[in-house]
Amino acid sequence: MVDYHAASQSYQYGPSSAGNGAGGGGSMGDYMAQEDDWDRDLLLDPAWEKQQRKTFTAWCNSHLRKAGTQIENIDEDFRDGLKLMLLLEVIELDYYDSHNVNTRCQKICDQWDALGSLTHSRREALEKTEKQLEAIDQLHLEYAKRAAPFNNWMESAMEDLQDMFIVHTIEEIEGLISAHDQFKSTLPDADREREAILAIHKEAQRIAESNHIKLSGSNPYTTVTPQIINSKWEKVQQLVPKRDHALLEEQSKQQSNEHLRRQFASQANVVGPWIQTKME
Repeated sequence: MVDYHAASQSYQYGPSSAGNGAGGGGSMGDYMAQEDDWDRDLLLDPAWEKQQRKTFTAWCNSHLRKAGTQIENIDEDFRDGLKLMLLLEVIELDYYDSHNVNTRCQKICDQWDALGSLTHSRREALEKTEKQLEAIDQLHLEYAKRAAPFNNWMESAMEDLQDMFIVHTIEEIEGLISAHDQFKSTLPDADREREAILAIHKEAQRIAESNHIKLSGSNPYTTVTPQIINSKWEKVQQLVPKRDHALLEEQSKQQSNEHLRRQFASQANVVGPWIQTKME
């Protein structure tokens, strides 16, 4: 049996006084220097380097294929760092579906951006619609403020135009004719006011239609519609000539009566003294 303990004692590590002293093994420093020379030779060997690159590439691809990709050239494919980061994710996080996760995350981010854009657009549309509704509301209020008194004026005018009159003198009928002529002189201004009121209503309708706004019902500030205004205006227009005719007809009667009164007075002035004489 070999005595390993004895053999190890006979072999001395480190430099010896005899150079190649007892044991014939040489020094440990000489051995390490020899090993460094071998490593340096391997690093300078193209075939060894090629084999190492091939092995490392195969090792990288064994992990990258789990993420749905691979490399061909280490220097080129790892240059931008993307696949290198993916390799680190697979190795360190032990997660092999990072590519699909990143794709889903990107899709979520894109949808979030789209949602943000839609939200912004929706907000702008709502703010625009709000301003348009405010404009329509102001027009409705302005319409109501002007339509109500104009409607009252037309109702009063129709009542006056249909009012029966009783006169006994030419002066009375001429006073009525003068008042009627004065009323007729205000009709052009009244017609312009009517058109202005209707224009307000049309502008509110235009804003609503051009912006696809469906108005709920009629003007909330008044029940006087454009149809009512036009209907009553037409009635006024019809009553004016009828009033003209009635006044002129009455004027003719009063002139005839005045002529008869004058004839009667003339005859009475002649017959009166004669009757007085007979009675005496």
